[in-house]
Amino acid sequence: MSSIVPINTQQVLHMGHIVEKVQDVAQHLPAVTHQQLEEERIEEDERRRKEVQELDESSSITPFDADSSNQQTPEQKDDEEEKEELALTEEASVDQPKTSEEDGHKIDLVV
Repeated sequence: MSSIVPINTQQVLHMGHIVEKVQDVAQHLPAVTHQQLEEERIEEDERRRKEVQELDESSSITPFDADSSNQQTPEQKDDEEEKEELALTEEASVDQPKTSEEDGHKIDLVV
């Protein structure tokens, strides 16, 4: 009994061709993988550039927001408080006559 199975010469030649293909694919695999990763990176970069451009175009036009227009900065609030205080002091001064002293004369001024 023989432990080696007889093989046809045609099969051996065919297997040699398949082995060459496998070796060729194995050699080119890193280069192909690198190329695919590079293409994906380029596509991602282009997608990001387009997103940034869309944001720039939309940022030049700001929609009116009623809620944000009602909010005041601290400076605006201080200015309003000063105006209110001036208005209150003017109202109080309207009620009281003003006097001016020149050369010993008193004149009542009502504003």
